[in-house]
Amino acid sequence: MGEPGRATILATEKTGITINRNYPLAKLRPRIEPPDDDPYEATAKCLINRFEIPTYQPEARVAVVIDPEDRSKVAVA
Repeated sequence: MGEPGRATILATEKTGITINRNYPLAKLRPRIEPPDDDPYEATAKCLINRFEIPTYQPEARVAVVIDPEDRSKVAVA
């Protein structure tokens, strides 16, 4: 189980991979803002429903889960 946190998306890139013709895989560069530490940048990949693509644009705020063993590993919640 990971630590909850918030992040601001700094950049979003296409990977060219789509699952079931409706879920593109995107590479995100979020600035992670853990509640108990200084902000830092990371990378994450996530499947995005085509209808939710505007939610993952630069400057958007999203919930993340941070791996406490390796803080560079994050998942968009």
